[in-house]
Amino acid sequence: MAGNPLIFFAPENLPFGPVAQLNKEVSIMKEFLNKLIDERKAQKGKKDILASFIQASEAADQGLTHQEIVSNTFILFLAGHETTATALMYLLYELSIHQDIQDKLYQEIVDVIGEKKEADFEHMDKLPYLDMVISENLRVHPPATLLITRKATQDLKYKDKVIPKECLIGVDIHAIHHNPDVHKNPEEFIPERFTPENKKAMDRFAYLPFSLGPRQCIGNNFSLMEQHLFIIEFLQKFTVLPPKHHVNEWKRDSGFPSPTALHLRIVSRK
Repeated sequence: MAGNPLIFFAPENLPFGPVAQLNKEVSIMKEFLNKLIDERKAQKGKKDILASFIQASEAADQGLTHQEIVSNTFILFLAGHETTATALMYLLYELSIHQDIQDKLYQEIVDVIGEKKEADFEHMDKLPYLDMVISENLRVHPPATLLITRKATQDLKYKDKVIPKECLIGVDIHAIHHNPDVHKNPEEFIPERFTPENKKAMDRFAYLPFSLGPRQCIGNNFSLMEQHLFIIEFLQKFTVLPPKHHVNEWKRDSGFPSPTALHLRIVSRK
């Protein structure tokens, strides 16, 4: 991939600011999941993803630890619901300001599924433009902007900087997705970046909204399916338009743009 590796490093437990708030919220979520897992272990006959995790923990050889169950359930909640909702929020915004893309997407849905018929799994492979739109939205607005998944075990020198021991190290996904050496005109919303031909020519590390490799998000496919189904049903019923009396403002407090609030108009197609 063109350009230099992009890394982010910071002390693990800052006692102030967003890191402290994040640690507090993670602790609350872990407490909830511990209670949920203990309750589920006492139940029998359940068949869901959590039951599968618990069953895997009981395997004789190298079963999942309790911490691994908590961690995997946590990320499934996060990827399957919170980040999916965020991605859909941004996608509706992009459709509101790109009416040509919205019209083309709606026409594909009508041609393949119809105006009122419910989508099913067989339709998913017949909506290539929807795939492109969702992929481009996840490039422009990756739900996880930073992946802080490693810790320095010793002082590390990178160019003219030193990463101190015990610092967390992560990949800046937003910076990669918006690097002009990686994606031409990165600030423009262009679904055609993700045609089959363009995807084949793209460096595999140029697009990683769910990370890559064996540690990539386990909610990847679940989130994508949710997004497909939601957009299909939404556009069958509604048109999304820019607001009449509001200006959507964006801030960069975290190093990447995020809205203070998004105002949209939703109009019924009936």
